[in-house]
Parts: sequence; structure tokens; C-alpha cells
Amino acid sequence: MKLKNDKGSVPKAGWGKILSQKKMLLLGWLYLQTIAFSWAFQSSLPVTGKVISPDGEALPGVVVLEKGTSNGKVTDLDGGYSINVGSQESVLVFSLVGFESQEVQVGNQSMINLTLKESESLLQEVVVVGYGEQKKLNLTGS
Repeated sequence: MKLKNDKGSVPKAGWGKILSQKKMLLLGWLYLQTIAFSWAFQSSLPVTGKVISPDGEALPGVVVLEKGTSNGKVTDLDGGYSINVGSQESVLVFSLVGFESQEVQVGNQSMINLTLKESESLLQEVVVVGYGEQKKLNLTGS
């Protein structure tokens, strides 16, 4: 069965392929534009470094956050970190419980090593709670 168009004639078989190819080219072009747009706004300045205590020991678990964004990393067991920031005007915030938070502007630095200062006032806010031992027989459950 052949389909007829508005004028009553049978359309040529090639038009369907040409329209399909044009749609594919248009979709491909839009896809490439989307990728190019996302690359243009991607963080592009890598910053690395190491965070240590005043005693010179590596500090694992320090939060390194680009101020004003959700871009952040945590230092590894050796106190090292690597983060990509948006620009030279970016400010990195270093924080860890028991230490004073510090802010450093990236500028033209690709490596930022930092010594965090201990905070006596923050240590007083930490409360340690301990529980004794009990036999299973004495415990109640729901």
C-alpha cells in the first residue's frame, strides 16, 4: 500500500532519508555545541598541596573548599590534596575540627602548602561520651 500526499501523488522515497539525515546532523551539531559550552565553563586551574599541623605532621581529613561553590576535596592520609578551581580569584578554605579555619587566595599559585593552627576554644566544644559494659541479659529491647 502506497501513501499519498496532499496533492494525490506518491512522495519520492528519498525525501524521508534526506529529512532523517538533516535531523541527525542538527542533533549532532547541538550535541557538539553543548560539549563545547560545558568545556568553556569547566574548572581549569589545578591546585595541589599538603596540609600539616604545627608539629609538622600530615593532617588527613582536612576539608579544602572553594569558597562560594560546592567544589571541595578532603586531604588524604599524607595531608595531600588536589583540586581544580574556577579562576585565580578563587579562595580556598581549609578547615578541620580542633584547628582554626584558614582562607587562601589562589592567585597564580599552583601549589599551596599550609600549616593549620590549633584552636583551644574549639577543643573545648568537643564532648566525649562513654558507655560502660553490660551483659546481654540486662539489656532491654523493643
